[in-house]
Amino acid sequence: MWRKCQEIGLSTAYESRDGVLLRKCFALPLLPPADIRPAFGKIKEKGQSEQLAPFFTYVENTWLTNNVWAVENWSVYGR
Repeated sequence: MWRKCQEIGLSTAYESRDGVLLRKCFALPLLPPADIRPAFGKIKEKGQSEQLAPFFTYVENTWLTNNVWAVENWSVYGR
């Protein structure tokens, strides 16, 4: 996820208020699988800036709705 942030120019946003939302996304794998999608929804609601939209789309498409990487496979909760 960090590389995607760098790729779309969010390196400076990481140091700002938007960085809190980015770090919360980075922590999603630490949650129980059933809590990841609702938590991401809350993060996305709070991050209404246009700057974050491409990152949220990436997280959604790559990690949350991807058939290859089921949420249960990348959640490290309880491991």
